[in-house]
Amino acid sequence: NAIAGSAICAFNMTAIASSFNGPFKHQEHSGAAWEKKRVPNHYRQHCGTVNVPPHQIMDNQRYQLMDDAVQGTTVPPLHTTTMERFTHIAVDIIPTKLHRSVTILYVANTEGLIKKISVLPRTQETCIVEIWGPLPSPAMTLQFLKDSQSLYVGMETGLL
Repeated sequence: NAIAGSAICAFNMTAIASSFNGPFKHQEHSGAAWEKKRVPNHYRQHCGTVNVPPHQIMDNQRYQLMDDAVQGTTVPPLHTTTMERFTHIAVDIIPTKLHRSVTILYVANTEGLIKKISVLPRTQETCIVEIWGPLPSPAMTLQFLKDSQSLYVGMETGLL
């Protein structure tokens, strides 16, 4: 269908909370325009919530789309690519001599490759450090284990 492309964006919890505590988008009926809607005393469910009043359940079904987008920590995405689709991402943060910490991204794509990408702390620019692969089959999961400094790739055919 469309030209393939992917982007990696970074967000912080303050920006996420700001969006989720803000107004909702609401549509009176399927032909109506989406409008900003402030819901007074909107009840926000949390995991394990019990005894939710029926009117709150109705409101939770009616108001699901937030009006404000979550703002990224950088205006452009950290990393973009064309003609490639990313499928999984794992993150590590490592100390270095020059910087307090550097973020390392491990990104799997549909072609069976894994890219190791460094995010430069001062500029937030990215640099592809290594490309691994191709894998025997596409990654189904990607997990970085800090204790052993290991990247685990789960595939239909096995685990790397």
